[in-house]
Amino acid sequence: MRNWQLTVSDPLSLCLAADVRQFQTDYADDQIWELELGSGQSPALALTTRYGGRCGLARLVPMWVIDGRVVYEADAYARQPVLHDLYPNYLRLTAFAAPHLALQIEYWVMESHAVGGRVTLRNDGDRPTEAGLDLFAQFMREEEAGEINLLELSGGQVGLHLQNVGGLQPVILLENAGPISGSSPKLASRVSLPAGGQAVLRWVHAGRSSLDESLALAHHWLTAVDWEPYLKELPEINAQTPTIQTGDRERDAAIALSYRLALGSLVGPTGRLPYPSFVTARIPGRGFSPAGDGSDYYAEWSGQSALDAYLLLPVLAQAAPALAKGILRNFVSVAGADGFIDWKPGLGGQRAGMLSLPLLATAAWRVYELTEDSAFIGEVFPVLGRFFERWFAADLDQDQDGLPEWRSAQQAGLGGHPAFAPLRRWAENIDIRLAETPDLAAYLIREGESLLAMAGLLGKKRAIPVLTGRVERLRAALGQMWDTAGGRFLARDRDTHQTPPGGLVAEGPGDEALIPSLELNLPGRLVVRALGGRDHIPDCEVTLEGLDAGGQPYAETLAREAFAWHRGVGAATSGGVYSRIDRVIARGLSRVYTLRVSRPDWTRQDASGLLPLWAGGLDETRTAQAIQTLTDPTRYWRSQGVPRCDAQDAAYDPEGANGCGGVYPLWNALLAEGLIEAGRPALAADLLERLLKTQVALLRAEKAFHEAYDSESSAGLGERNHLGGIVLLDVLWRLIGARVISERRVWIGGDYALPWPVTITHRGVTVERDSRGARIVFPSGVEKRVRSTKWRAVEDEAADGKPVKQPASKPFVARKAPAPEPPRTGTVRVNVVAEDDRSDPFA
Repeated sequence: MRNWQLTVSDPLSLCLAADVRQFQTDYADDQIWELELGSGQSPALALTTRYGGRCGLARLVPMWVIDGRVVYEADAYARQPVLHDLYPNYLRLTAFAAPHLALQIEYWVMESHAVGGRVTLRNDGDRPTEAGLDLFAQFMREEEAGEINLLELSGGQVGLHLQNVGGLQPVILLENAGPISGSSPKLASRVSLPAGGQAVLRWVHAGRSSLDESLALAHHWLTAVDWEPYLKELPEINAQTPTIQTGDRERDAAIALSYRLALGSLVGPTGRLPYPSFVTARIPGRGFSPAGDGSDYYAEWSGQSALDAYLLLPVLAQAAPALAKGILRNFVSVAGADGFIDWKPGLGGQRAGMLSLPLLATAAWRVYELTEDSAFIGEVFPVLGRFFERWFAADLDQDQDGLPEWRSAQQAGLGGHPAFAPLRRWAENIDIRLAETPDLAAYLIREGESLLAMAGLLGKKRAIPVLTGRVERLRAALGQMWDTAGGRFLARDRDTHQTPPGGLVAEGPGDEALIPSLELNLPGRLVVRALGGRDHIPDCEVTLEGLDAGGQPYAETLAREAFAWHRGVGAATSGGVYSRIDRVIARGLSRVYTLRVSRPDWTRQDASGLLPLWAGGLDETRTAQAIQTLTDPTRYWRSQGVPRCDAQDAAYDPEGANGCGGVYPLWNALLAEGLIEAGRPALAADLLERLLKTQVALLRAEKAFHEAYDSESSAGLGERNHLGGIVLLDVLWRLIGARVISERRVWIGGDYALPWPVTITHRGVTVERDSRGARIVFPSGVEKRVRSTKWRAVEDEAADGKPVKQPASKPFVARKAPAPEPPRTGTVRVNVVAEDDRSDPFA
């Protein structure tokens, strides 16, 4: 592993949490910490938490006592802390508290309720010195400091008790801590160091619901458990994490911190999902469920979505393959007999009640490309095939034209879309259930082609014509959505397959009938808005009268349930298509409200209209036009990356707070992959670099990734240290053009478009890649060079000359921590469809 030597002025992101690869975690009470490196007169080191939101802030600060002098401020150190090792649950730093007193400081989160530290003090001077550690504790309840008690223990030992932190009774113990004078909330331990001598001090913090439990757990980890075997296994646990060197120390740090955050996002398993799952914000203010089972968690902790999984799984497939496969097995475990897989199954039993976004087979195939575990593909293929077919059922493809419809903007991940965003004044508020969209077509095409690749691998011949037919119909429908003038794909009305322009039809007081008597030059739906009040939702309905698309009299009533309300605006989309609108009558609205009827503008689209680039298979003319739209600096190609919204749209907002915008790494990943597939890797490398510069700047300034980024500045948006904000690692690997399958097998290929050479160390293999080709050094010492850009497998053949075979990996099994109390367990129910069903082409 790389010795980093990072300081407070470098890019950092130092959240600390229990690692599922070492011990099983507690999903309902997962206490997460963050190490803050200070400068100037602030503490050089502060370990902070919020206990999952139980308090405003709690922190532990080490204070060094050297011959009676106290050092804790950064400027007082002879050499400020330098970070060397960084694992998801462990950090190691060195420093000099004085010119002669060297320090090694280690932080280790053993499990969800316990964190500890080990300090090595070494006297580098030529005379004895008196030294010690004072561990200072503090916590805040809103604006007030919380009460901290000094515990007197047997044998003259003492401990600290943080009294009632949101129902927790945390305890801190320090080795050889004795009674101290004064009233400061701290523990003190002193050592005498001869010249050249050293001493080790350990401390433990434990947080359980009772003082006795906390004290028992802290005492257990401090006195009953030998730390050394567990600390020594950390390099082995993290050995598969790739090391990538690009020639820029800050960029390398951002890449390494991204791997660290991804691996640290895993929690579980529980009785509701059989394998560890991920949360998108494993940060100090999250991780506590008052309900006790996670069923009351916020969005970042309420389940695993396919969109987030698509970004995470390739990262895990390289660094922890069993965890990547486990996440996919979680999706499979909740599948119904009809193929229904929930959009966001959670460790607390959460279900979104809508079908998952169709990215699961695509993600599974990428895992296969990185692991070559064909047995795993054979395991998941039947379920993922039925899941794909479920998308074409009548409830999702209501016109049965082969192109289904979303059931909500949330399901599509289009909550900020200028045409479909509900509850937003700046959007058209079209009900997405009445639309066919190019992004869903793109997802389903990639999903179908991934399943075709699986069927070819497994020899599932009966599935191939079914899948081929689906993909061909999807491509035909997608081709009809092309907008030549705009160089993009447009959503269309589900029934008319048209994209009519927008415009106001009528507006007036809510208690009066509107009589527009207006011919619509292109038949279309109407959006009705009621504006007024704020929190009160009126019991109203609106009747529309006019002529349908065929010129026949038509009337419909939009009931109260048809309107979505938010802060004084209610909006509903007509179920019918009108060629003429004669009269609009509202009932239940007072004069306080304004009634507005409009033709929604279907031409307002966001970056999802360019996702067919990612699906591939476009002709060169459309590919070139779509790329021209994407790379237009007045539209999408902004300095920080690609925003969700066209910068020329009236609702464009770089922050995405009062309109559509913000740079989301996930969407940039899809578009960058599309550029690579389209043979434009240099543009994909440019996009990666734009986003990387922003991420590095924020890691340096704010010590955090962010969920999204301002598209005009380097400001971070959304949650700090959000999983969705990491470096686009899989895009980076695709641009490098390498896949390290094992210590004896590597795939190399593709045009190298990165502006800097790369050296990778992964699974014992070293790969050097630049525009001239690749150099591969296997652990055996065998070296091979590749000049061609054609993809090829490079192997270090076995002694008998036979090609290397890839063994299937075993499923992940969580290990319980050696704690006084065993973690809670439950029963997992997996729905299985009989494999001998001959009517099922995926069996």
